[in-house]
Amino acid sequence: MKEFFKNIITKITRYIKIFIGKIVKNIEFESSKNQIIKVMYSSVLENKKKQRDILLSELSIIKQENKQLSKKIILIKEESLVYNKKINTLNEFQQFILNNQN
Repeated sequence: MKEFFKNIITKITRYIKIFIGKIVKNIEFESSKNQIIKVMYSSVLENKKKQRDILLSELSIIKQENKQLSKKIILIKEESLVYNKKINTLNEFQQFILNNQN
């Protein structure tokens, strides 16, 4: 009986060692595969990073221009309100003069 258990334990430990060895090989293969992929695509990734940086700088420029245009629009709206008030006042004055002439 002891021999039977020893054989079973020995077989289990061998199976575990083989299983662990396969896992280690897979891990080593995956890490080397990752390194190969990084080397293959490093130039593509660098170009994409450069493009991203360029686009981000263009976006910031566009945002600044948008802010400036928004400020100009607000100023123009305010001026338009002032001119509209002046026109309304002149119209009222004209009406007043026309009404008082009769």
